[in-house]
Formats: sequence, structure tokens, C-alpha cells
Amino acid sequence: MLPPAAVLPAFGLVGSPVTLLGGQGTTWRVGEAVIKPLDMDTFAGSVAGRPPLTLRRAGRLRVSVPLQTTDDQWNINGWTAWRYQPGAHVPQRWHDIVAVGQRLHAGLTTEPEPAFLHRRADRWSVGDKVAGESCPLPTAPPPSICAG
Repeated sequence: MLPPAAVLPAFGLVGSPVTLLGGQGTTWRVGEAVIKPLDMDTFAGSVAGRPPLTLRRAGRLRVSVPLQTTDDQWNINGWTAWRYQPGAHVPQRWHDIVAVGQRLHAGLTTEPEPAFLHRRADRWSVGDKVAGESCPLPTAPPPSICAG
């Protein structure tokens, strides 16, 4: 499923989408951007547009930030764009993954928690809430028990 024709010009992208390997097969690179269907609740623009300054100073982190459309929206027809970050998956690097998670956490500890996080109820958000022990493990769908 290629992105709809309106997606590239909406983000100011020129070129042919090239499928990125891995994942769900719904992500494409166009120049220095990655486009994909939005797979989470719409996020707050004040958080999504720019990483917090403390995060930028966290050191040794590469953070892909979302890109706005040419009319300052965060998605178009359910599609979103992010700055491309080169890299490759290397199996068995669990210690590195944990270390990066710790640096990311350290870079965010002084940032206030965005209000929209409590309103999210998609499956990834429910998983985060269960893992963080702020919500009981759902016993049956729907996971809306954690909303709000």
C-alpha cells in the first residue's frame, strides 16, 4: 500500500517513496524523511515538533522528530512524516538498548508530563501504562479501562 498521492506534497517532499525493510511494511523513505501511517493517537504539537532542550543535551542520542505539513499540521489523511535517521538493526545489543533508554529517561526527567498522555488509549499506550504499573493488566478487550 503506497501512501496516497496527496501525502508527499503536503509534507513538501519530492521524489519516489522507497519501502523501508522491517516492521509492518508500511513505511517509506523519501529523501531525508520517513512517511508512515499514523499508528498512535494524535499528539500535542508543542511536544511533537521539537525535542525538549534537556533531551538535546542528554548526549549520544539520535531522536527522530516528526515533521509538519506545509500548512503546519502533524498528519495528512492519517499519514505522518519523520526526519530520517540512518542506522541498522544489530541483533543481541540488549545492553545498548537499555543504556539508550536510560539516557532518554535522564533527558526527560525534568520535563513536565504532557497532559495528552493520560488521554491515550491505543494498544501501545495501554501497554506503556501496564508496564509502568499505572494501570492493571487488561483481562479482555477493549483496553479502554486505562483511558483518562
